[in-house]
Amino acid sequence: MHFELADADGVRKPTYRTEKPYATEFEIEEKDGVRRTNYVLASEEVTIREIPPGDDFTLGQNGFCVIQHATSLDVDQVISDPELVEDAYLQQLANILTQRSPEYTRVEPFEFVVRKRDERFRSNRTARVTHEQPAYTTHSDYSPRGALLQLHHSFPGQRAYFENCDFDMINVWRVLTGPNDDWPLTLCDFNSIDHGNDRIATDRMHKDHIGENELLFPNTKHKWYYIPGQLPDQLLVFRNTDASGLRSKAFHASFFSPQSRGPPRQSCEARFVAFRERPLRAVRPVGLAKHNGNRDTGRRTLAWP
Repeated sequence: MHFELADADGVRKPTYRTEKPYATEFEIEEKDGVRRTNYVLASEEVTIREIPPGDDFTLGQNGFCVIQHATSLDVDQVISDPELVEDAYLQQLANILTQRSPEYTRVEPFEFVVRKRDERFRSNRTARVTHEQPAYTTHSDYSPRGALLQLHHSFPGQRAYFENCDFDMINVWRVLTGPNDDWPLTLCDFNSIDHGNDRIATDRMHKDHIGENELLFPNTKHKWYYIPGQLPDQLLVFRNTDASGLRSKAFHASFFSPQSRGPPRQSCEARFVAFRERPLRAVRPVGLAKHNGNRDTGRRTLAWP
């Protein structure tokens, strides 16, 4: 697996004391000192444990859980034209989340990502691909600050509906076909992380906005888990962060499995903001903006009834 590291001797990069880690989400010409990223990554061998049937992992304790639930999603359509199916699918997931987590008073989707691994993945980094590829660096999608940056971007003009509110940033991840053993997703148990030393916030630069996520330094005490031969009705649900930054969250990554014999992975993930309370104020709702890259779900506001 690939971790944010430091120098080759394993000392965490001193540059980060004066230069924040960053990466662009788009191609740039690297010359005259301009770089797409200042990450220094290292490949580390780790033990990844199977999530056993009937596991007792929870969002509250571990940062992730598995929900066994069939969802209706046409694989051919979601690969060729996800807009045709995403609204109905996202509503299914929102209903599942509110049923399983009654503490959420409202669940709103803001991004839908479809991945189809290209055969040239990792062998030809300049190859043009049709879909997002597996993310192999250990990360969480948002820091607490990054959550607010994302909500400002996805729900422009609606800050009063999420600022000073209690919310979680939740992902629901599943394979489209299975059983899948190709570049499966693995998640780190929140309780195995040294949170004072193992995490670092990084800037993610998009063409139209700046975000912030977190990367993970390697630590032999980390405990990683995955679903062997994952099926489409096995939903991996995990928290990326929350408004306070204090709740459990799941760092995650895709990894190469030497035992893989299946076809290239096809998967999708939906990102939600899940509120625990109503906002304190109200403003005139403004429609969601669209942006290039991962699809903003659009056509929704955070206006409260």
